[in-house]
Amino acid sequence: MKKKKTITLLMLSILCLQALYFISLPTVKAVGEIPIEYSQEIDLDGIYVYNVTEFGANSNWLNFSGQSEGDWSTNAGGQIIVNFTGFYDRDPNDITGDVFPDTNMSWLDVEIYKNITGSLQLNFTRVNVSNSEVARALNLMYNEFVSGFLIPINNYSIIIGDAEAESAGGVVTVEESYNFVSIKYSEIGGDKKTWLVYDRTTGILTRAMTEILSSSYKLEIFLLNYSLDFETEYEYDIIEFGPPGYGFWNNLMFVYRDTYALREGSWIKVNFTGYYGQDPTMFDPTYDTFQYITDRAWHDIKCVYNGDFGPITTMTLNNISVTEAAVSLTINLGPFGSGFLLEGVNNKSFDVIGAAQTGASSIFNSLTVTETDLTYRFDSKYTTSSFVPQETQMIYEKFTGLLLWANTSVTNYHLQLVIDGYSAPEASSDQVPPDGTPDQPILEIFSFPLMIILGIISLMSLILSIRLKKRNN
Repeated sequence: MKKKKTITLLMLSILCLQALYFISLPTVKAVGEIPIEYSQEIDLDGIYVYNVTEFGANSNWLNFSGQSEGDWSTNAGGQIIVNFTGFYDRDPNDITGDVFPDTNMSWLDVEIYKNITGSLQLNFTRVNVSNSEVARALNLMYNEFVSGFLIPINNYSIIIGDAEAESAGGVVTVEESYNFVSIKYSEIGGDKKTWLVYDRTTGILTRAMTEILSSSYKLEIFLLNYSLDFETEYEYDIIEFGPPGYGFWNNLMFVYRDTYALREGSWIKVNFTGYYGQDPTMFDPTYDTFQYITDRAWHDIKCVYNGDFGPITTMTLNNISVTEAAVSLTINLGPFGSGFLLEGVNNKSFDVIGAAQTGASSIFNSLTVTETDLTYRFDSKYTTSSFVPQETQMIYEKFTGLLLWANTSVTNYHLQLVIDGYSAPEASSDQVPPDGTPDQPILEIFSFPLMIILGIISLMSLILSIRLKKRNN
């Protein structure tokens, strides 16, 4: 009898606790699905883990009723874990407002951990609170641009306009790359700085650095479970190619593989297949700036000629190294064979800029490296050395290493391409081959006989290669 009473009391206690929990939630209407303003790729069942790289003084968490939820802190090596719980109306006590709508605001759970002698220990928890409250508590905001951990992406231009408009008392700088948008605010004559980087596809915060010097507050974080999407086919638009309008592709032992054709308006398409070791066909394994990076990117590549009667795939190569593509297309700085993916960008022990300078030193008279919040740009000038004269410009996305734009020339060869969705730098089309002569008119190849022409070129190249081998033997 006593056992039955105990079970009954336990069940009633659980029901009461559940009732109290639901009563304590704000009286807002939940949205069962992700609203159309937001990316449908947001994982409502998953967690987003942010590593803390720097933190200042402890901070007090205030809710919108002006009450303290307690002090919170973290430290370098700590983590902030976020779980989106749904989309609701604005907290009714959030009367200060911001530039974001009052409906369909993201709400989330937050857990803050400290690194205590190598072990993560929970320091603070906040359950089912609005993105607006979290943004204010962690200072992931400035003025009325209270963006926090998630921004809408289907009215992207409006959001960027709001970010730029909220510049009162400071300077706002917005920069966009292929995957990211960087929003930076710096108070003029003050002590507040905020730098927020969002993924352009999902609207998720990927990294942030924010500080208020007067209160010794500083927080620097980056999203741990974020990586370049290897499921996407990256399409590069050909701005310029030629002369003569076709090229020969060799592997890293200078053995002929295939012939490809391109012209303005054509495409190179890249699918990354995974990370492997150094290319075993490398003619000299030591002539490789990235030789000590064990995880090397490989990819499939297609050259698609935009002919008069429609697109024609003129070359397809499967699972080749980034290094091979870098050498074949001259998207490199000597042994700095970066190609379509600049490797080592997330390796703290690898100095990307120093590696580029070292790689270019034996080939070029000069190398200028320009670094922004989101990109690296390399501008190299050719030299009259024993190597083939070369002039190369490249822009890479800093946090993924993805090639955004390249403009490269050697004697009788000029290639300029840009990834679809990124704007090529202005006045970049005046580059000429390093012999100092302007490009000759590019050979126009009509799409009907294109495959026949490429077949003849490939056959001639193969015969020549066989003859040279026999002569050497």
